[in-house]
Amino acid sequence: MNWKKYLKYLCCGAIIGGADIIPGVSGGTMAFILGIYNEMLEALKSWLSWSTVKALFTADWKTLKSKPFALPFWVVLGIAAAIVLLSSPIKYALDNHPQYLWAFFFGLVAASVFSVRKKIDKWDWKLILVLLGGGIGAYYLTGMVPTETPEHKLFIVFCGALAISAMILPGISGSFVLLLIGKYDYILGAVNGLKSGVLSGNGTLALESLVILLCFGIGVIAGLVSFVRLLSFCLKKYYSWTIAILIGFMLGSLRKVWPFKDGEVNILPRDCSWETVLTILLAAVGFVMVIFIERFAEKIAEKNENIEKGE
Repeated sequence: MNWKKYLKYLCCGAIIGGADIIPGVSGGTMAFILGIYNEMLEALKSWLSWSTVKALFTADWKTLKSKPFALPFWVVLGIAAAIVLLSSPIKYALDNHPQYLWAFFFGLVAASVFSVRKKIDKWDWKLILVLLGGGIGAYYLTGMVPTETPEHKLFIVFCGALAISAMILPGISGSFVLLLIGKYDYILGAVNGLKSGVLSGNGTLALESLVILLCFGIGVIAGLVSFVRLLSFCLKKYYSWTIAILIGFMLGSLRKVWPFKDGEVNILPRDCSWETVLTILLAAVGFVMVIFIERFAEKIAEKNENIEKGE
């Protein structure tokens, strides 16, 4: 067994999982930086195909064994481990220091806009109109989303499908999508609930949390099955338009993570207190963090391109 390769995949998964749990940091971008994005996407396409379904129903183990297994298994295991480990500190910050956490998230998302815009080589008035349409739509939609969204199991399935659709896009954060639809805290709480229930022996809490996460997981699988191929189609046929809409969506959605609030209403800072200064600093830290990640990704891409050319 090639344990070095498996350990590499596990570590890559842990880094991707750490990114996925933070709104504004894209797990897809981290996979790209680590050099496994295309390989992971191809593995997903292979498993999420009619041949896999047919092999499962006919017990065709030969076909199933030919599928890429090591990469998705160890990466998913690493993602799960990172989410379990990081869920508690993030939940604590969300409950006790929301303004600081929102500030950090705001910086992350704002920088992601600059990161993703580079994916369009040439802007024209049509793309700008598409961006403005996405931005205006997202701005009003985020204002319309209620503080409390449904906790019905079907809605949780929908959340899972929507989140994974964003997670596999470089530059877009699935956690941020959960934040927009009011279920980030809820899913994070389910992860913590399962962990606490298992450790404390509270079977009821563990079971309730597990049901929520299973529904979310079903949505993730459904989202992968439906979105991976749709994403490939849109990026091949309407690449610039797709990216422009996504950028507009992120810009308009900044309304949701603005850190200075009076209840649910966004306000400007009222003073120059230490709390205000720290809030602005955390936003700056989040912004710089994403820019650094993007620059690093560009260097990795350039290096890989030179290797392919034999330079």
